Amino acid sequence: LLAALRLLGFFDRPATPENLAALRAAPAIAGLTEALIELKPARWNATLQRLQALRLLEHDADTGRLDAHPLLREYFAAALSKNHPEAWQEGHRRLYQQLKDSVPYHPEGLTGLQPLYQAVVHGCRAGLYQQALDEVYCDRILRGMGTDGFYSAKKLGAFGTDLWAVACFFTEPWQQLTPDLSADGQAWLLNHAAY
Repeated sequence: LLAALRLLGFFDRPATPENLAALRAAPAIAGLTEALIELKPARWNATLQRLQALRLLEHDADTGRLDAHPLLREYFAAALSKNHPEAWQEGHRRLYQQLKDSVPYHPEGLTGLQPLYQAVVHGCRAGLYQQALDEVYCDRILRGMGTDGFYSAKKLGAFGTDLWAVACFFTEPWQQLTPDLSADGQAWLLNHAAY
């Protein structure tokens, strides 16, 4: 039961079955998913039902999404990042990959871009700052930075959502960018955040 609950520490919103499948996929994430890796679907469903009966988990039977109280998610996020940093990074790396592969290269509309915004968050938490910036934020969300780029802001007016994604690259909010970015990437992000 505890292993299943720990998975929700990776999310700030309900987790989809695809998100959870990425975390439970082989090979096991050391210190995190060993007990879940070969769990049969019936046993997995029984685990979810038990957690739901204990009121620790909400399971939407129609969509398959799982959620827990925000304080519970925060607790497991803090515990995982502190006590199992390698598992924390690997879980976020898997979610980054799953989310960026879950939509067309250039999805339409703000709803279509949501998995890519989430991929940026997970990529940064996995330590993949430069990849998240280049491959997802600049190339797929903004669709370039030239006159025909900045799709999310110019076409959709998603300034707040863009700012939320840019915040992920800061180690100290709006003061210090991660040193894991190139000098050009840091300069561009500071300028972009200021704009």
